[in-house]
Amino acid sequence: MIIADLPLADADLHGYDGIDVPHHRIATSDPLEPGQLLVVRTLDGVCRCAEVVGLGFTPTDTVYELRLGVPMSGEVVRTLTQRRPAPRRWVSDADLVGMLVDCGRVQRRTERVS
Repeated sequence: MIIADLPLADADLHGYDGIDVPHHRIATSDPLEPGQLLVVRTLDGVCRCAEVVGLGFTPTDTVYELRLGVPMSGEVVRTLTQRRPAPRRWVSDADLVGMLVDCGRVQRRTERVS
């Protein structure tokens, strides 16, 4: 989960359950998608969970419609934003050799049974 900085103080959010924020005003390099969950941090350092509930568009920008949650503790934020290692998506040379050896064993067993 990513952290996005909002150009607002937390006091400005009281009484609202959501806000519309243009992409150029939210400090995140990646675009957001509907349904995506993120942590938003206000100017005074208060973090809240948020969900992208919709998108709007202007001629020059994307506007994210965010539904805001309650403030979260620092420990919860650290847990949600810890980088998890990406799953391995490649096969190494050693993996390939191992798979070929296994295929050879299966083939030899199959030939003996036939």
